[in-house]
Amino acid sequence: MITFYSVNTANGQKAAIALEEAELAYEMKPIDLKKGEHLSAEFLAVNPVGRAPVIADDSEDLVLYGTFPIAIYAAERSNTMLPPSGNARARAFERAAFVASDVGPAFTGQFVFGTIFKERLPSVIEHYDQLVHRMVGVMDQYLGETEYLAGDEYTIADVLGYPVAATSLARLPGALERYGNIRRWCDTIGQRPAVVRGMAACS
Repeated sequence: MITFYSVNTANGQKAAIALEEAELAYEMKPIDLKKGEHLSAEFLAVNPVGRAPVIADDSEDLVLYGTFPIAIYAAERSNTMLPPSGNARARAFERAAFVASDVGPAFTGQFVFGTIFKERLPSVIEHYDQLVHRMVGVMDQYLGETEYLAGDEYTIADVLGYPVAATSLARLPGALERYGNIRRWCDTIGQRPAVVRGMAACS
């Protein structure tokens, strides 16, 4: 059985969608960030980094932290969401890494400095606002060239990318209307039953 230490954020949604797409049975253990549960001794014993999502798979004696590793694990366990080999597989990893390492952190910075930080730093806020739109613009460009983020097939890149668009981008006024290719892709991805379940699990 997989224990899924979840959070009600886009990152939690990414991991939940991956598990649902792979049809892997799991038990959820929500981590309340506002209450500081991610820094409790109990959770730090599972993940010393003190962040979620995390999965603990008793059958494999494995603990994994982070959306990208969890998505890869779910894909390989289920033989889904990844091309078997070659350029298509490399492209799926590239686009998934782009979401995890470039798009996601841009939104994190924007949210932290634009919402959480009490001190207002206009130049920093402007930097992250511009970075978000630059990264999302690249995402929109990719989706103008292919049906899915990494090509003509649904992959872990879409699993990681959808919550960024549906949750993080959607909170910016008018953003989905501004990026038509992302909106088209969101309409398609959002109808997948596993995506519906994964989004609901961490909302």
